[in-house]
Amino acid sequence: TEYSSFSNPVGFFWHRTLSVGSEEVSPSEGDVDPKVVAFKDLHRATAEPQIPECIRFVRANYFKKLPIPVPRCQDLPEKAFGIPRRGDILVSVSHGWRNQSHPDPNGRKHHIMTSFFEKLCDQFGETHVFIFFDFLSISQRAFRPGQEGRSEAEHQQFVMALSHMHKMYFLADYVLHLEFDEEEVVAREGQLYTAPINQLQDVQIEQRGGFWQVSHVPYNPRPSVLHRPNAVVEQINLFDRLVSINGQPF
Repeated sequence: TEYSSFSNPVGFFWHRTLSVGSEEVSPSEGDVDPKVVAFKDLHRATAEPQIPECIRFVRANYFKKLPIPVPRCQDLPEKAFGIPRRGDILVSVSHGWRNQSHPDPNGRKHHIMTSFFEKLCDQFGETHVFIFFDFLSISQRAFRPGQEGRSEAEHQQFVMALSHMHKMYFLADYVLHLEFDEEEVVAREGQLYTAPINQLQDVQIEQRGGFWQVSHVPYNPRPSVLHRPNAVVEQINLFDRLVSINGQPF
């Protein structure tokens, strides 16, 4: 096994090459069910037991078509995914989540990742490069009003996926690590607003560490109106924090 690395202003990349002996490795075409493909024909990640049952691999040539912010795994069409086979390239993305509801709200990571994946597609062929990116590869919580949370089946797959996360970086051909020096601020972040208590009657609040945050907002086509001193209309959102009641710190 050989390793090499290179860096740029926002991160660094690891490329691992595993010896495959004297047998020629040829990329494969099309969607494949790993259950009906010979073990020797699978990429080492998809040949790993349970991984294809709980983790999805996004086609690099589909990634660049995604809107900003990118959708959750469970909201992507089937054509976005594929099964890496022997000779295909798997890129696992390592990155931090600054924002709880979405890892890339403004598309900053998407821009950098697209540029990197295009280079790999030019080198290996656009149908033979696949991506593991947690938000796109594993079912996620809702981040928009009206979105459903994980189903029970998706939750079980999520729990299973957590036990295999480390393998995604060990079994990948490339690891793309994203790290930024400058903070990324999203619209209205940190702003305070007030809401009548009757507007919170259907909102679920959950304790997270030393504070309480909104964990569920029922869908309402006519959103709750929250009044601030400057009369700006807001809406209760997931991950909002409850900071005071009647002016008293909560």
